[in-house]
Amino acid sequence: MQNNDTYRKSSRIAWRVGLASAVAMLAVGALASPAFAQETAEAEAAGTIDPGHTAWMLVSCALVLLMTPGLALFYCGMVRSKNVLGTVMHSFFAMGIMTIVWVVVGYS
Repeated sequence: MQNNDTYRKSSRIAWRVGLASAVAMLAVGALASPAFAQETAEAEAAGTIDPGHTAWMLVSCALVLLMTPGLALFYCGMVRSKNVLGTVMHSFFAMGIMTIVWVVVGYS
């Protein structure tokens, strides 16, 4: 019975830590957004596109896209051999969805 109580207590602590970190990330994002908005307004006023920003964005997107097959290999190491193909297909399906979301949301 004591193990069950210990589990519940650690579960509550983990929930609170997760909630606190989510609130902290939202607060940091809210505080940083005016700086990004100012930078964007200045770039729009100038009417130019910075090639360095564009190159970095493309490189970052390519790295995230390449990370997905690596994640599939990592997941395959944790499942039984009969579930490897399904795990790989889940990761590649997610890669297709990421590409579609990038095109739809990234260019809107």
